[in-house]
Amino acid sequence: RVLELALVTVGATGRVMDEWSTRINPQGPVGATHIHGITQADVANAPVFTDELADVTLRLRGAAVVAHNANFDLAFVRAEFARAGWKMPFLPCLCTLEASSYYLPTLQRRRLSDCCEAAGVRQGQAHAALGDAKATAGLLQHFMSPRYARRPARPISASRTPPPTSCGRQNPTQSHS
Repeated sequence: RVLELALVTVGATGRVMDEWSTRINPQGPVGATHIHGITQADVANAPVFTDELADVTLRLRGAAVVAHNANFDLAFVRAEFARAGWKMPFLPCLCTLEASSYYLPTLQRRRLSDCCEAAGVRQGQAHAALGDAKATAGLLQHFMSPRYARRPARPISASRTPPPTSCGRQNPTQSHS
């Protein structure tokens, strides 16, 4: 279940324009507190996902989602939409984990912290929604910048294509069940 949600809106150059985050009451156990640091007490008085659904949908309208390991994150969000009886809208997506193979080809490990370190992006609190969203926004800005991005010296081959533009099952030609 989703325990925390953060959205960082960036402009065309990757500059942060807005930040929004909230804790979510999962109406059940919070799971791996040792990873995300969120306790049952932290979410006891937080809104449930359905309380935030309309606002989240408005904030995502016309946006493309960028996330590190986007399929993982979006699966949780998609499940929350389904639990609420809503169909998650199509969201064009870039996964910075997948894109890191293209922009940071020499990395041995591709965790968000590894990618941020290699790109010189400051990472706040790891595994906190807003900290990870801000770090991912910084990584996107790095990937977008001709000044900082590391691009391959050789032409892109079929086995080394640019990063995908949509994550998971989310494409307009597939049904959203």
